[in-house]
Parts: sequence; C-alpha cells; structure tokens
Amino acid sequence: MNSKLERQVGSILLKHKLKVSERTLKRFLNFLESIIDELTPELIEIFVLDNLTIGESYFFRDRKVFDFLKKVMQYKVEWNILSVGCSRGEEVYSLSIIARESGRNCKITGIDISPQRIEEARRGCYKFWSVRFLSEDELERFFIKNDDKFCIKSDYKANVTFVSGNFLTVPFSESFDIIFARRVLLYAENEELVVRKIYSLLKNDGVLVLGSGEYFPTVLKDFEPINECPCVYKKVSRKSSKFSDEKHVKDKRPKTSFISTQEVKYLKEAIAKNLENELALEPTIRIVEHCLENKILSEAENYLAILVRKYPTHYLVWKYLGVLELEKGNYEAAEKHLKKAAFLNHSDDEIWQLLHFIKGRK
Repeated sequence: MNSKLERQVGSILLKHKLKVSERTLKRFLNFLESIIDELTPELIEIFVLDNLTIGESYFFRDRKVFDFLKKVMQYKVEWNILSVGCSRGEEVYSLSIIARESGRNCKITGIDISPQRIEEARRGCYKFWSVRFLSEDELERFFIKNDDKFCIKSDYKANVTFVSGNFLTVPFSESFDIIFARRVLLYAENEELVVRKIYSLLKNDGVLVLGSGEYFPTVLKDFEPINECPCVYKKVSRKSSKFSDEKHVKDKRPKTSFISTQEVKYLKEAIAKNLENELALEPTIRIVEHCLENKILSEAENYLAILVRKYPTHYLVWKYLGVLELEKGNYEAAEKHLKKAAFLNHSDDEIWQLLHFIKGRK
C-alpha cells in the first residue's frame, strides 16, 4: 500500500469530516494505486468525494415519506426545506414536485460535498435509473425527454437552489421547516456535530427526515419519531427532551464496525417485521454490509437470498452477492454476479474495481 497516497486520502476524509468502513477504504486505495501516475492532489480529492460519499439516489425514494409530507404541507402555505447530501438533486426535485402538487410555496436548498454532483443537480437531467420507479404519466408530467435523458421541467426548478460544500462548515442565514438528512449520519465522522447543527437550523415546529431503517440514539436527544412515519422526527425543546442527559444517548458504535450492535439489533427486528415491505431493501443491505465487514458470511448469505428473490433487478443485491463469493474465494461466481451488477449500474466504480481485481487473479 502506498503510504503517501493513504495519508493524502486520510487528510481529505479528515478535512471533510467523513468516515468510511475499513473495507471500502482499502478497496478505494487499491483502485487509486492502479492509476497513481495519472493523479494530482485535486483529482484525488474529486475521486474521494465522488466515490466515498453518498451517490446513489432516485426520484421519490421511500415514496411513503413523500406521501406523508404531502399531508404535512397542508398545515401552512410557506415552506423552507433543506436537503443535506442531496447528491444529483433527485430528492430536491421530488420535494419541489410534491410542493407544487400541494399548491404550496416552497423554497428548497440542496447541499452536497461533491461539486460534480451539484453541477449535475443544477442541470437536472437524469438517466432512466434515476426515474425507474415513476409511472409513464409522472414521466410525462414532470420531465422533458432529451435523447436518453429525462430533464426536469423548468416549473420545478424555479424554487430550487443548490450549494456545493460541507454541511458543517457552510453558513446558513435562515432556518428551515424541514431538513432531509437521509443516509448522511452514516458518513459523518461526528454524528453529534451534524445533529446539533440540524437542531440549530430547524424552526421550533420543524421536522427532520432520516432514511428508512436508520437508527441513531444521538438523534433521540432532541427529536421524537412521528408514529405515522417513524423515519420523520419532530424537534422537541431541549428542556422537555427525555433524553437530554448525555450519558443516556451516547453512541455505543464500536470504531471497528460499520454499524453498532444496537443498530444491528434494531434493523434485524425491523426487517423481520417488514420483509414484504418495499422499504426493506436499504436496512437489509446495511445488515449485509455489517455481516461482510465482520466475516459473518452465512448470515450475509441468508439475507442476500431473500433480497435476490425480492429485488432481482437491483444492482446492490448482485454487487454484494459478488463480494460474498469473493470472501468465499469463488472468483468465477463472484465475476458472474458482479457483471450483472455492472449491467444494472455501470457507474458504480467499486464494481469495476472488483472485476479488475478478479481479472488479475485469474
């Protein structure tokens, strides 16, 4: 391993207050090492931000959340919303669509650490993968088809602003009614700092939206889940918070594991109750990641067997099936699964890195 390259990547992660699993970081460094002669410090930083932060999204991800927010938006006319880790803008434009359909005035700001993703968000043009769960009617109503791209109509861009930068360091001069931070805390080096800033930016009656299946005890210090939609939290005053004492909400996550034992227990219970639910994919994938990270291969295999029956066309399922076979030393089976993953999502660099690794072992 190139120690200079490892230090460079480490300093970039520290600069942007990001964390990644040891497995992912090792694979990423191996990939960079294979093209090291072409790298500049600026290019290394771009690679880090594009490959080690949240990238995959699609319109109306976890649609039930958007359906719930449609009801919430009926309570007042003006809304100010912030989307943290907005990636290429799918979440922001989804919010713009439901605000317009609800007849509400809505100002929406999207922020992401990757300048490249923000540029794509501003353009608002997407390949089919980003709109794959929309009906033909929705595609016609919300987009203009341009060759193989679906470009969001100008009506839904009018009330939208995109900002490139780190959420923790970018100053905001206004408060928000709703803050989306789905899958953001997974990548935050210091969850508490992120939650504290979210709390400070939310209005007193504001709500926080996390991803389906996410569970962070830190959040419960100052937020309460809403029963109708448990991944949506309402802000509570610090004085009335029943978890205001720091010692009751410390994150017990061991530094050597991708997710904590407590989170694993919570996710497994949620999965057991909702195996037939359309939102089961994301929390189950997190469990699979945990199992692979900790070499619990039989359990990872059991969960993947469920996922491949329910989501036979999702690239992550085939990607992790490939990783599982790699862990077992079955290179031929791993290559077969990873080629399916690459076909379903050719823009995931890690899939190509794994295929390149297998090729070198043959």
